Amino acid sequence: MIPLRRLLLLAAAMLGLWATAAQAQDCSAPVAVCGEDGAGRLALVAAGRPATVLIDAAADPAVGHAARAFAADLGRVGGTAGQVVQDPAAAQGPVVLIGQLGRSALIEDLRSRGLIDPADLAGQWEAY
Repeated sequence: MIPLRRLLLLAAAMLGLWATAAQAQDCSAPVAVCGEDGAGRLALVAAGRPATVLIDAAADPAVGHAARAFAADLGRVGGTAGQVVQDPAAAQGPVVLIGQLGRSALIEDLRSRGLIDPADLAGQWEAY
């Protein structure tokens, strides 16, 4: 017999997949599953190869844990192990930067060069 907690988690996962499938057809959403490339899009997995995950070397251990879990998820989707790096020079292909606003030198560098607006990220638990 399946424990109630596991059954509830399975139901939640199935609802999430259903919602994702409904959004998959609309490639204009900020986060979408699209079958083709396009301007302003970032492929998290392309041709079975996941994007590189970049974190600060001095990141909080929780950030490192989240980065490793995310890279593992990308690897499960793509079939190839996801990679977490701490040096931007070591990143290859598309890159996902994971860090904390106000605590990440990498994010601060992007902000200081005008490449991101911290107002878009401030107060958000997860933002992109």
